[in-house]
Amino acid sequence: MKVAALSGLFAERAVDERDIHRVREGMATEVTRIADPDTAWSMRVTRVIPAAAAKDGVNSFPVLAEAAPPEWWRPGMSGVARSQAGHRSLAWIVTHGVVDYRRLAPPRLAPCGRRRKLPPRKGETDMAVQPMHTGPRYRGGVMTGGDYRRIGVRKVTPVIGAEISGLDLAGPLDEATQAELERALAENLVVFFRDQKITGEQQLAFGRRFGALQAHPLAPHEAGLDELMVVKADEGSARVNGEEWHTDMSAESQPPMGSILYMKVCPPVGGDTLFASMYAAWETLSDRMKAHLEGLTALHDGEFVYRGTYGHLGIKDREAYAQSNHPVARTHPVTGRRALYVNRRFTTRINGLPKEESDALLAYLFQHLENPLFQCRFAWQEGSIAFWDNRCTQHRAMWDYWPHQRYATRVTIFGETPA
Repeated sequence: MKVAALSGLFAERAVDERDIHRVREGMATEVTRIADPDTAWSMRVTRVIPAAAAKDGVNSFPVLAEAAPPEWWRPGMSGVARSQAGHRSLAWIVTHGVVDYRRLAPPRLAPCGRRRKLPPRKGETDMAVQPMHTGPRYRGGVMTGGDYRRIGVRKVTPVIGAEISGLDLAGPLDEATQAELERALAENLVVFFRDQKITGEQQLAFGRRFGALQAHPLAPHEAGLDELMVVKADEGSARVNGEEWHTDMSAESQPPMGSILYMKVCPPVGGDTLFASMYAAWETLSDRMKAHLEGLTALHDGEFVYRGTYGHLGIKDREAYAQSNHPVARTHPVTGRRALYVNRRFTTRINGLPKEESDALLAYLFQHLENPLFQCRFAWQEGSIAFWDNRCTQHRAMWDYWPHQRYATRVTIFGETPA
């Protein structure tokens, strides 16, 4: 994006090199702000600057803002101007000063300066200005319901993640403590515990406090404990679990409510897991995109993910794997907040759209939801536990520790049908 600078009465507006031949002194255009359609002003080219003279190395030219409301031209305000026909996209930004519209010439001056109405240029009339940088991309942050009395809660980021202290998960939890832990999970989406020492049976018992347990359809498990999945990698591994952004087992008709991972063997460095808020991913979409996505469903295909995945471990495939259609945006049953619910690993298409549209839309959503602004990163230690809510998060494991070993066990808790 090429950026222009407004100084006093003048603005520099950048254009593509292929469009520079269309720029000439005296060119005029009318601009209407989308947020206030009744407010319009004109801009007129006063001087063309050669490419060599431009600071950013692109062709640019100053323009005169002839009827801009003074309260709107604020330092730091920026935006993108696009023609109705979509042929050009021009960026601008206010750097200092406020335009005094009382000293500006009347709007829509002719090239020669006479006051007559200009005929519209084909495809470039009624350009719209859309604010581009009016503050932080996401202002949602972490919702909090007040202080905690039974547990310590230290936020990892304002958007997602918190470390919990003051709990020994090997022992029982009273109702008040569990209620606070459930609240911490709802407010922070994923919670982390350090220095825990628990057995497989204790990990299963902790998981059952939050619901019935759900066995993985294919992955290996601890001997005699079908619901305790093994997650491991070493120098001989052909792959590791979770290298792509995903939410666990979303191809199931009732995907998991949550997952609890206990790290037993950790590499000396690396092996972190990234978590992302799907609340933030949904809330930062434009209103038009949200409206387009509302009511759409997407196919989550287990066949696409599981077939042949564990063959190197001698695990035979099932005859068929789960496939389910889930809403592209779901409502969290506890918080009532909307969350984006598509992921690279399981989601293969958006129903009701041509393949080309579905592929393009999913590609955009996948890229969007991986924004670092929505994320936190957890550095594992032996004895660490992560408990994440699959209904509103995605996660990705980093395999950057070869040839070292990493060994963990996971408990998965049944959820409800997404709605």
